[in-house]
Amino acid sequence: MKKYIMRNDNCTKEIIKEKVGGKAQSLFSLCKLRLNIPDFFVITTDAYHDFLCTNGIDLEIKDLFEKKEYGTIRNLIMEQEIPDDIWKEIWQTYDLFDMDIVSVRSSALLEDGKRKSFAGQFDSFLFVPFQDLQKSIKKCWASYYNDNAVEYADQIVSFSGMAVIVQRMVDAEISGIGFSKSPVANYEDCVFIEAASGVGENIVSGIITPNQYFYSIKKQRFFNPVSNNLLSSNMVEALASNICKIQELYQIDVDTEWCIKDGVIYFLQARPITAIEKRPKPYKKTLVRPLPLMRVELYAMGEYEGIKWLTDGQFYFNPLFIYELGKVIVYYNNISQKENPINMYSFLCNHYDAFLKKYEETIVACDCVERMINGDMQFILNDFISAILKIYPFSSLGNLAGNLPEVLVGKVYDVFKEFRQEKGELLTIAEEFLLQKAESLVDNNFLYFYTINEAFGKTSFDVEQLVARKQGYMYFNKMLLVERNQNEINRFLNANHIALLSENETDLDTSEQLSGTAAYGGKIKGVVTIVTNENDFYKMEQGDILVASMTVPKFLPIMKKASAMVTDEGGVLCHAAIVARELEIPTIIGTKWATSVLDDGDLIEVDANNARVKILTKGYRKREMYSGK
Repeated sequence: MKKYIMRNDNCTKEIIKEKVGGKAQSLFSLCKLRLNIPDFFVITTDAYHDFLCTNGIDLEIKDLFEKKEYGTIRNLIMEQEIPDDIWKEIWQTYDLFDMDIVSVRSSALLEDGKRKSFAGQFDSFLFVPFQDLQKSIKKCWASYYNDNAVEYADQIVSFSGMAVIVQRMVDAEISGIGFSKSPVANYEDCVFIEAASGVGENIVSGIITPNQYFYSIKKQRFFNPVSNNLLSSNMVEALASNICKIQELYQIDVDTEWCIKDGVIYFLQARPITAIEKRPKPYKKTLVRPLPLMRVELYAMGEYEGIKWLTDGQFYFNPLFIYELGKVIVYYNNISQKENPINMYSFLCNHYDAFLKKYEETIVACDCVERMINGDMQFILNDFISAILKIYPFSSLGNLAGNLPEVLVGKVYDVFKEFRQEKGELLTIAEEFLLQKAESLVDNNFLYFYTINEAFGKTSFDVEQLVARKQGYMYFNKMLLVERNQNEINRFLNANHIALLSENETDLDTSEQLSGTAAYGGKIKGVVTIVTNENDFYKMEQGDILVASMTVPKFLPIMKKASAMVTDEGGVLCHAAIVARELEIPTIIGTKWATSVLDDGDLIEVDANNARVKILTKGYRKREMYSGK
């Protein structure tokens, strides 16, 4: 009989990655070190495949995948039931471990590899009770077809499947991450640890600013540049020692996730340190409005979810909102093809019949909203918002179409024109109506700072948070960050790969100077050669300055030719810093967008003593070097 479960208390036999996926294989490896690992079991890829076959959706999914209908695939998976024989083995193992609250995490074959980690691309769930277990497992399986995951994998997702890890949930007092080699210059020989109170979801996502610790195993010396008392020196030493054991097991530098409960350290995950491949997305200030937070939420949902609904998931706007000094500044990505309105209009013209059906649905939604406002229909918050999300894309794209030549909009122009004439004011009226409803429910001193769910009693709120939001906040991807300091703001932007442009900029920073982190000191002038991958190796000549998003071991032959190096990234990938020390050449890492600002043949000065790159002459082609200390 086929077994669908592998348990952590039975990891003596060989663990086959094709059965359990990359993340689970890593967990089984950690068990060999006899570290504290919360009890877990893995629902294998066999369960995933038999779930599809038993429900008769395996071939349908392959067909939908070819059509890039990933959302339909996810819905199809969620509509099915887990077969009885699979579910029986799951709940029996759950009972065997006497589990209560668990985490449910994806473990695809593609995850946690040496080339790509797929961090955050698939879904995981924390604090899951037994009654939600089956639903959470199916959500993990469905997330194998998340749009971002497919895009991240360059659309080469195989059908090898998704395993799922069910693990006893640790209600942590302190959580954090740890790197076997620090990504911070001047501390490269140290283990690098970040820690924060509570569970580790926020620290991994980069939203909060954690405490940082550096510990040199070789020198047995404890570094603590920032004064804090969250972790004792003994606890940092214990963490560092265990992280080094994991590094020795993997034979490669690793990053880990850990937590502490009742003084006991638990390791939750370990993986090879991988390259940060996402380039920063330029966001430009577009408009300024005195918007309450509830309208910001509607604005964001309408621009993203509403337009995705109208364009069958092909396009969207994903604006960033920054509230300061009584006004909300709205930033838009100005280069993404997914957020290009001309592309949206072209798509709608090419799918005109489907567009007209969506328009008919929107008119029905308008009628629903009008009747609720007029009191002819009971006001139900979820129905009201659902209707607004259908109105929003016609309002947004309709207003934009009115400012563009008809030829750029195409045959959908007349439909948008009709909507503007007949329903153009409805969205504003609906938003004001919602705000008036909220007025009778909340403290009006903070009316502009409640979320919709807080105002209508769907979720609780903290008065201190409302006070803090008055001072400033950022809203992006349904994440709300209260601004506390510039470091926290930068961390939020970096975590979401956002580069803010000034009003006069049309692309990423084109100033004459870049800055980053010095990996090895020195100062030199030279000609830029940009290397993206092995296909660019032929361009590199002796004495050139190597500019790359990041470096990997296969870059070593051309790194030996370089008189200096500059990279976009510097966080988890410190390969460039390590090689720079070995070769003793000036190197600056983490400039964020050197590869976007600089071009082949530019003459620049790399001042690694002060961590600055200065552009001397754009388009300078003469290969002549100037150096000095």
